[in-house]
Amino acid sequence: MRNELTAFRREQEIAVQSAIIALSLKIVEKIVLRQTETDPLFLAASVRYAIDHMQTSSKLILKVAMVDFADWISLFGKMDDGREMLMIVGDPELGSGMCRLENGSATADYSARAQLNEIMTKFEGMLSESVSNSRAVS
Repeated sequence: MRNELTAFRREQEIAVQSAIIALSLKIVEKIVLRQTETDPLFLAASVRYAIDHMQTSSKLILKVAMVDFADWISLFGKMDDGREMLMIVGDPELGSGMCRLENGSATADYSARAQLNEIMTKFEGMLSESVSNSRAVS
């Protein structure tokens, strides 16, 4: 009986942890999506980081929403060293706050939704690992 009660309690703790994480992610999602609606360049730091750390000598193409094109040009038109390694292109298929970085062989989506999906996937993996570890200990 005691083992059953301990196992039940552990299952309840896991369920509560899962619910807390799900709620936290929903809150983060609301905040990030609201921020990208009011500031289309909200994710510019992520894009800049990717550009600075790409191991390529080829020209990069940053596709952005047409409505945000002028803002992206003013922010990234010329890189710090004056090289023109980045071409910014307005893409009518992208909505405000969305952008894609291409280097010829690969494309990376830097929209808020893509970033959130990546965060959620990582949290779900960590939660699954935690649940597996907790069950193994029980």
